[in-house]
Amino acid sequence: MNDNSDDDELIYAAETLFEFYVLRHEDICSFIHSKRQRIFAVMILSSLLSGEKKESDIRKKYGNTPDVSKALRHLISMKYIKRSGKGGRLSPFIYEYI
Repeated sequence: MNDNSDDDELIYAAETLFEFYVLRHEDICSFIHSKRQRIFAVMILSSLLSGEKKESDIRKKYGNTPDVSKALRHLISMKYIKRSGKGGRLSPFIYEYI
């Protein structure tokens, strides 16, 4: 395997991730006025980049607070994430980046 191609892939991934953060962060800052909700929104988005997460896992990681709830609702209304499931133990809410 060529080490240069691995390096190129890592550089591309880093540049893409940087562009994602810059563009999304500007949108989030203009849409969400509460600083705490913006912080949670960016942290939630970054965790969803690695794959879908159950709401219970998000709340375990970031806390079961109104700011987390509002950040999730804002991200859904901004169409950055989508929610599936009915909520509850048998069909928990699942969030994923879109």
